[in-house]
This record gives sequence, structure tokens and C-alpha cells, in this order.
Amino acid sequence: MSELLAWRNAWTESDLATYIARYDTGFMGDSASRKEWEKQRAERFANRKITVRIENIVVRVASEQAQADFTQRYISNKHEDVGSKTLKWRKTAGKWLIVDEKWTKG
Repeated sequence: MSELLAWRNAWTESDLATYIARYDTGFMGDSASRKEWEKQRAERFANRKITVRIENIVVRVASEQAQADFTQRYISNKHEDVGSKTLKWRKTAGKWLIVDEKWTKG
């Protein structure tokens, strides 16, 4: 799925505006608000060299919804981890946007 690679590329290129634009406006992760989520993302992007590798990708598409399950390897100059990630998309006005995200370290 090209949307998954575009999301990953925005992250690894530290392109915060493009990264945030990949998420539905109602998305706020585990934060108290969308504004707080965006602030947390900006802090994570600041002054970091980020590499994100995705492997073992399984994508399912059903009409206006899609889900990608994969292994994510995140490496930055401040943190490194690996785990399972699930991204759920919904097609809105012709554009695929992330509406849910789950991460399990391991």
C-alpha cells in the first residue's frame, strides 16, 4: 500500500506537516486532545535523525477501510525499539487517512 510507505517516508524525513496530514482530523492517539498529540509529535520529530523500517506487512482493504499490520523497527539518535503496529485507514473525500493506530512493543 503506497499510503503506508508515504506515512513511513514522512516520518523518516521528519516532515511533520505531511506526517500529521496522513491522520484523520479526529485522531489523537493516547493524548487528551488532537492539539496535545500534534505537540507530542513535534517534540519527537525535533532534532532527531529517524529511521523507520517496516517488515512482514499484511494489508487488508475492504471498500472505504483498510488495515495494515506490520513489524516496525524505529531507530533515532535518542531511542530505538521494535514491535508490532497496526494502522487503520478510512477513505474520506477520496483520501486515505489514518483513524486508529496500535503499537505493541516486542
